[in-house]
Amino acid sequence: MLDEPIRFRTLGDLARQAGITREQADYVIRRHGIPHTARAGNLRLFDDDAVRRVRLEVRLRNARKGGRQ
Repeated sequence: MLDEPIRFRTLGDLARQAGITREQADYVIRRHGIPHTARAGNLRLFDDDAVRRVRLEVRLRNARKGGRQ
């Protein structure tokens, strides 16, 4: 059985999946040291784990602020 290939996302793709802007995603990534998985030229590419971590940090931030999850 073959492993599933890793699906890479650009910062914009990651932001859309997390429901935030690119700027917010970039801030969360830099603030929490979430590493990119690969690069394509000057694009940082992120895997499923990075998307999950960004979503978690956004939920935690919103919970601290009393906002929506």
